[in-house]
Amino acid sequence: MHISNNSYLPGDKPHEKIIDEIIRVDHSGEYGAQKIYQGQILATKHLKKLCRKFNDTKYDRLINILQKMYDSEIPHYEFFQNLMNVRKSRPSLMLPVWSVFGFLTGYLTGIVGEKSAMALTVGVEDIIGHHYNEQLQIVKNIIDKNKKLNNNILLHELYSKIKQFMHDELEHLNIGIQYNTEKICGYFYFNMLVKSITKIAISIAKNV
Repeated sequence: MHISNNSYLPGDKPHEKIIDEIIRVDHSGEYGAQKIYQGQILATKHLKKLCRKFNDTKYDRLINILQKMYDSEIPHYEFFQNLMNVRKSRPSLMLPVWSVFGFLTGYLTGIVGEKSAMALTVGVEDIIGHHYNEQLQIVKNIIDKNKKLNNNILLHELYSKIKQFMHDELEHLNIGIQYNTEKICGYFYFNMLVKSITKIAISIAKNV
């Protein structure tokens, strides 16, 4: 299911390389997202255990929401994993780092409380939403500029899935916003930090 085509200009990246980069970075991102939610779910369960004597049900609600968001990331990850297997392309060499960093980040923001957990979601998903939108334009341009690729099943499926995943991630963003995350102390700086780290992670995953 390769899409090899030699119509690109000198200095342009071959279409094969562009598609492999898209798959690699999205596979890496969805893997990291699962680890973040796993960390947040565990942290919230620990908070629930500590506060059970107060019969506080907010932790049950939060665990349910985080679990649903985690569950929605699984088919995202599986799609890119399967596509990677079909194309015999490599994953990011940074996956072990994303695993540890993602889980720790999720746990630390989760243990502070629901607002900090959702503030992380807001920052990450804002960048991911824009990232997926940019990828949609890239894939569409590849298809539009090459008549031989107009009926390429892989590219059209990739376009369709990225569009669907972008919608899912923006739903997560909206859920996070409902928690009034902007009211936490130092939100502006935390949000900028999360967005910067997310952009750096995307750049690294493309090439490493």
